[in-house]
Order: sequence, then structure tokens, then C-alpha cells
Amino acid sequence: MNLDPGLGKTSEELVVTNSIRTHFKAGFSTSVRFRVSEDMVAGFATLTGDHSGLHVSQTFSRRSVFRQPVAHGMLPVAFLSVLGGLRINGWVAAPVVLSARFANPVYIGDSLELRIELARGRESSTGIDFDYEIEKVISKTAVTKGSVTLSYQEDQLGQPAPAGAGKTKTCLLTGPVPALCLGPNDGLKDRLEQFEFSVTDDSIRYFLAILAEGSEDKDAFRCVTNQGTFHYGNLLSVVLFSTLVGMRLPGVHATFLEFSAEVDEDIQTDKQYRLAGNVAHYSHATRILKTAVSVRGAPDSETGAAVRGKVAALVNQPPQLMPTIRDIKSSAINMGIKDKVTLITG
Repeated sequence: MNLDPGLGKTSEELVVTNSIRTHFKAGFSTSVRFRVSEDMVAGFATLTGDHSGLHVSQTFSRRSVFRQPVAHGMLPVAFLSVLGGLRINGWVAAPVVLSARFANPVYIGDSLELRIELARGRESSTGIDFDYEIEKVISKTAVTKGSVTLSYQEDQLGQPAPAGAGKTKTCLLTGPVPALCLGPNDGLKDRLEQFEFSVTDDSIRYFLAILAEGSEDKDAFRCVTNQGTFHYGNLLSVVLFSTLVGMRLPGVHATFLEFSAEVDEDIQTDKQYRLAGNVAHYSHATRILKTAVSVRGAPDSETGAAVRGKVAALVNQPPQLMPTIRDIKSSAINMGIKDKVTLITG
């Protein structure tokens, strides 16, 4: 995607970008702390349709390499939308470039801190560049590192409903996305998977309610969401990369490694879109699957992509199913006398 300076921008838009740039002084940084709960993970699964057992099933996750449920990698990243220092009254902050690498798992009960700072040594013509890191508060273990570019537009949309108002459990997906369980030998080359979604006001309210539950400072959270405006549609369309990985490519045994995304056209509310993933490369040696992702208006998927990106995931082998106690009893303890009359003489 071409992001050459000034491409597609009017002189007025460039002036706006420069005026916003002066708002962020050298050394700018801001942060937010939150705690991941079981209800947050369940709510995020409802919102995104990513119901992989790795996140929502004790039985399934116990057989995984993690031995317990892990939070969706995109859940902590979503807190970028409620960083107070990134919001400016009268302006809409729209993520136009976003990337992350997931270094370590996040478990239910973990307290995290997301810190973001003005990027050093690079300056985008499309907006303001930031680098961010998410780490565990107690152990200081880094779980996610990435970057985001925010474009600021004059606010003509009005404020969304405040977090917690009308907790309608609204899924972004317009229909169910059945889970796949693809393994290394399941013909991954050139495989295409897609599903449709729509960002609505209800889904945005529910999204904010999920984040509000994890926030350590509820009053500060309410102040942030009432200051300036954030373009949630752009972020939520990228959040659904998690659904593609966790449910379809490769499915429930995936470990999400990293992603990158660029927004060419802002995602509109109440418009139907189609997210498609096409396998670009799979390495049998490393078991890493790389997929090209696009978001287009649906049902006319031939139009230009609103969002383009890439994801990488580790294709794990399904765990071996060990025999149950009932299986062991039937095979090892049965001496061939079941349902027979036996006379014991001594």
C-alpha cells in the first residue's frame, strides 16, 4: 500500500495534520492499566465471534500448551481506543495503520499496563505515529509490542453512547462462523476463508462496556470516552483478524503471532463488509501460516479494499486424546467374566 507523503491529501488536510502534530510534543507518552477477567473474555468472544476453546473452555485449553484459558491477543490491544492522551476535543482519532506482535500469553486475572509514546525517527504523512507496549504489571513481562498511526479529522459525527449504556450483546458478525480445526496436513496452500460483519452503535456500546469492566479507574474511563471521539469501526474491523485466525485459518488450535493492517477507507457503521483471508505461505518446518487479509464492502466484494493486512499464526498439532478412566476399565480390568455367573470356591 502506497503511503507516500501527501498522497491523496488536499493542502487543507495537510495543514490539519500539521496542526495536530504540534499537539504531541517530543517525549509524549500516556498509559492505561486494566485487569482481564473471565467476563471480559466471554464478552469479547461474543462481540467478535471468536469462540475458540483456547479462550472460553477450561477443558479444551487444559490440553493446549498453555494449560489454561488465554485471553484473545486483540483484547489488550483494543485498549488503545481508551487512552486519554490520544483524544483531542473536537477531533476524531482514526487508526489508519496498526500492527502488533504477540510475545507472551495473557491469562484471566492478569493486570496489564498499555504504554504508548510518540514514535521516534519516523513520521507518516497519513497521521501521527506511535509505538506501544503491553506488559504484565507484576512480572513486567512484555506480552505485546506494536505501532499505530492515528489520523485526526474534524469531529462531525457526534459522541457515541457512553460505555455501559444498553449492554446489548451484539456480535459484529452478521452470521455464525463455524470453527475449523485445520492441521499441518490439511491442504492449507491457497486456502480462502471469509465472513461478513457490520459495525453498529450497539456493538460499539457493548465493546466499550467490555473495556470499562477491565478498567482500574472507572471515573477516568468515563472521562476519556467523553473526550474527543475515536473511530471504533476501523479498530473493530482489525480486531476481527482474531476471528479469522482463531476460527478459520487455521482455527481452534492456532497461536496468533502477529498482524499488520492499513486502512484505505474508514469503516462505516451499519454497512455490511466482508473480511477475507487468503493463505499466502505455509512452512511445514516452522508450522507458521501467513495469510493476506482484506476487508471489502459486501455483497459487492469486487470493490477496492477498505482495509488490507497480514496475519501470521502457528499451526499447532491437535492434542492427543488420552484414554478415559472408563476406557481403561473396559480394556484392562475386564477379565472376560462381565455379565456371566461366577462361582467362587475359595
